Amino acid sequence: MVKTVRATYTAGTLALAEPLPLSEGETVEVTVTTPSGAEHTAEVIRATSGAWADLLDCEAFERCIYERRHHHRAPVQL
Repeated sequence: MVKTVRATYTAGTLALAEPLPLSEGETVEVTVTTPSGAEHTAEVIRATSGAWADLLDCEAFERCIYERRHHHRAPVQL
């Protein structure tokens, strides 16, 4: 079985973010890698997604954008 799981290193131990389907006492091999810049960025984005959800009325914002576009357009002449 090959499975990648996230873990946090604290006080000399790794705390897994999810349980593994292993039998008690089973021996495994562990490879440790730290997230690359892109992976770290994606993780930060996932962790903060929705943080602005209640701060902006998106429908009103969209209406405002379209109204401003309409008011600043030159009339079409045929």
